[in-house]
Amino acid sequence: MLEIVEQAIDTEWVEEMIFQRRLDYGEKSVLERSLDVRRYAVGEMIIGQGDVPQGLFFLKKGIVNMYVQSQSDSVCVGQLEEGAQIGDMAIFDGARASATVVAKQDCELYFMPRHTVIHLLTFKRDLARDIMMKTIRQLSGAIRHMNNFNSQAHQFIQEHVA
Repeated sequence: MLEIVEQAIDTEWVEEMIFQRRLDYGEKSVLERSLDVRRYAVGEMIIGQGDVPQGLFFLKKGIVNMYVQSQSDSVCVGQLEEGAQIGDMAIFDGARASATVVAKQDCELYFMPRHTVIHLLTFKRDLARDIMMKTIRQLSGAIRHMNNFNSQAHQFIQEHVA
């Protein structure tokens, strides 16, 4: 069951895993007020496919699986580990969640509400730039993985159809 914890955030982890730089006192202060600590047990749904975006998650501990509902069943389309950012696509494009995210292990996440993300994008340009760069790096990795998978699938089909 989702547990929202009254706990200080690990600013060293945030600097290393999210922003990849040292934050100044003001930036740390903003983030300490902006992030909630949330815990999810194995099998618990963090985001449901089709949900309206509530905010941005940063996976501090654990592993999550991402599922997309096909016509007949749910297909696992990816797995994210510590340091991953979750919910960014829906935040930035305004669309509903494209996948269901489920805790594969007990997870601890930092959660930033959507209105706070929008505030950072507007008024805290350095923090916003770093969050967007993390999004771009993560999406680039996903595209590379998808390209590799598509190449292997194409090769498999060519070998078995001919």
